[in-house]
Amino acid sequence: MKFSEALKVWEAGIITAVGAGGKTSLLLSLAAEWRERKAPFLLTTTTKMFFWQVQNHRPVMCRDYERGVRYLRKSLDRHGFASWFTRWRGTKVDGVPPHWLDMFFQAQLVPHIFVEGDGARRKLIKAPAPHEPVVPLSNHLTLGVINLGALGRDLTPQYVHRPEILAHLLGKSLGDTIEVRDIAVLAGHKEGIFKGTPGKKALVLTGGSRTNVSSGEKILKYLSTANEVGIKHFILTEGFGGKMRVIEVFHL
Repeated sequence: MKFSEALKVWEAGIITAVGAGGKTSLLLSLAAEWRERKAPFLLTTTTKMFFWQVQNHRPVMCRDYERGVRYLRKSLDRHGFASWFTRWRGTKVDGVPPHWLDMFFQAQLVPHIFVEGDGARRKLIKAPAPHEPVVPLSNHLTLGVINLGALGRDLTPQYVHRPEILAHLLGKSLGDTIEVRDIAVLAGHKEGIFKGTPGKKALVLTGGSRTNVSSGEKILKYLSTANEVGIKHFILTEGFGGKMRVIEVFHL
């Protein structure tokens, strides 16, 4: 099943990935699907990304909105896709202000914008800080990412980004074991990974396999009774990089 079908991405819009444990892989997989069917898109972030992750997506480095738009128009006209960042420093690129993406989308310069909306320092799971996530106001769909590899792990900095915040949210202590219920609480709580995000919401469970389908069913059961953010469906995926695949779709 294609991501566009599993996530019900039929209309133009801004799609922002938040959370931990596979956001970039998810966005690169969306980009790969769009490129395969020659559908135009822009890839970017409101935080930071590694340059090697985006170097094959025609990156534009520009700290001026109007000049950046001119460069992007040329790339989109020629290649059908592009990525946009304000500068390249060391191994990472800096993202763009979210209101730039609102303006760019409202100008109807490209039908889909894929955005990475927070950082996770390559951990499996996270809870957002007060300033996170950073999402455009005209965002259409937020993809909340949680890696199932966190199940059975200790709630410590080794596996968790912002473990103190996550422990408080879950009502647990540092060092406690992360359980299936915790995944559901993090997804469905108004202060969880979808905190303050506009638009529709879909949970994306990464790091999965066919043997994890039962975990998805348990999460579905928990979310059916504790879903403060209005998640309508979620997907279980496997793979990484630009080659993630949908295993199962769950509807609430």
